[in-house]
Amino acid sequence: MKSHLMFACVLSAGLLIPTGASAQDAKPVQSKLVLPPNAPLTMPVREEPKWSDDEAKAIGAMLAGGWKTKTPVEAPAGGAASDIVLGIAPVYVIGMDNTIYVEMARGDGLNRPYRHLIWRLSKIKGEWHIHSYEFRRSKGIIPSAFGLWATASVFPVFNADDLVATMDIPLKGEAGGVYTGSTRVPYATSVGGAVEMTSSILLAADRIEVADRGFDASGKQVWGPAEGQAYAFVKADLGIKGEVNSNGLGTVTFPTELTGPESKDGDLVSVHYIGYLENGTVFDSSYERGQPFQYAKGSKLIEGWTLGMADARAGMKRRLVIPSSLGYGERGSRGKVPPFATLIFDLEVIKIDAPPAPPAVPVAAPASGNTKIESAEPPPELKAKMEADMRKRMEERAKQQQGEQPAAPK
Repeated sequence: MKSHLMFACVLSAGLLIPTGASAQDAKPVQSKLVLPPNAPLTMPVREEPKWSDDEAKAIGAMLAGGWKTKTPVEAPAGGAASDIVLGIAPVYVIGMDNTIYVEMARGDGLNRPYRHLIWRLSKIKGEWHIHSYEFRRSKGIIPSAFGLWATASVFPVFNADDLVATMDIPLKGEAGGVYTGSTRVPYATSVGGAVEMTSSILLAADRIEVADRGFDASGKQVWGPAEGQAYAFVKADLGIKGEVNSNGLGTVTFPTELTGPESKDGDLVSVHYIGYLENGTVFDSSYERGQPFQYAKGSKLIEGWTLGMADARAGMKRRLVIPSSLGYGERGSRGKVPPFATLIFDLEVIKIDAPPAPPAVPVAAPASGNTKIESAEPPPELKAKMEADMRKRMEERAKQQQGEQPAAPK
């Protein structure tokens, strides 16, 4: 899919899920990137999103939250239809203002978004524009950001050099805080047999409407909604729970079917995970080893993991954003994690087993002097022999004592 597309991947040409498969079946994306040679080894500075004026801030607040399509969207080649959802949040980007993170996923794969980008509101000659930016990464994907619209205060720290501009849509403000706009010229594309595309959008407090259309070389529309129609999104509770506690630990918990009780000390917890640095570098992965990581709850792990997984249950899907103070701190770890690194874990609890039974402890013999010893009666034949031997020894002893006595005086 070409990087300049903003919403075209909502359409049948670009759900990015194999036919007949769900988003939950897709393997986690792993982005192996090399740290820049002169990357500063300092703690990242997080700030609130920057706004050029109150209107831009109001637009950002209006769009923030979860959205889903009014009706399920058909997948390509007869695949299962699904709701398409958006997660939107204003975020801080170094060197830019009015920046908003937008993430798209199937309703059955909330923890595996298939597309994400940054919108920037820019006022040009008195007119608002949406400029879309993709991440300067392979396929425009940086998995360390997935799901973190729900905890925007711990969103990874990016700067303008991490983004590439892709599309410009001028907006017209209307009554009731509604903004509408369309691309002024077609943009090149190679999706679904099209050679160019157009895009239009409507933004309001209660709805977002999008229409991307692709055209072949003859000018015939080959995908997208018919003229006058659009894909409509409404505000929705997606069931995603994001939290940031007082020490900076961020958690994003996705709705899943949980089984069994909450883990307790000593239980064996089996987890599949990928560990990312903020720039998308994978520093560890149980998937690459081909087996889940198993640990006993209560054993010594980094503090952020211990706190973030205290309520682990089988089936849980969660993201942890662990600040360096709860991770490897100023020293880092084994050359893979630099000093002051924030760690982002994408994980799934596979199962929880009860701790193994302790080995049997042998029963100690009672202390000497406190035991009454019961004698056993020997068999009759052995008893008779023992008595006969005893009489014989007694007779011999009596004769010996008589011979040892002194003679009587005469």
